Amino acid sequence: MEQTTQQIFGARLALLRASHGMSQEQVAGVLSVSRSTYSYYESGKCAPSLDTLRSLIRLLCPSSPSYLLLMDQPTTETTLPPVLHDGEAIDEDRPIPMDELTKDEKQILAFYRVFSEAQKKKLLSVCIELAAAPFEEGTV
Repeated sequence: MEQTTQQIFGARLALLRASHGMSQEQVAGVLSVSRSTYSYYESGKCAPSLDTLRSLIRLLCPSSPSYLLLMDQPTTETTLPPVLHDGEAIDEDRPIPMDELTKDEKQILAFYRVFSEAQKKKLLSVCIELAAAPFEEGTV
């Protein structure tokens, strides 16, 4: 039985989500849709809106959207650029494997990927402010 384009899209979507270590519920939360709606995308029962598709691309395959759009072979990102890990600075040449990230770290990354540039700047400034706060208060 030949798969429909929508079913192939759904299978690729599921693969990308799993490769990022995210649950359907986490992705649905980022997209502001119900988990059952998101599940329908993966099963090929319905297709996401154009805006939702754009968010999916930014979240799951920003560097290779052609894969999700059924124009390419899979290339999934399995690591993230390092900054801090477990509270310690790490070698910038060593990427952090996705399976070493906590659920909260993955959720923050998911939100970051769908944010506009202005939202990303604001998030980073808040992170910098929060990171500096303990040092200012002397409560390291």
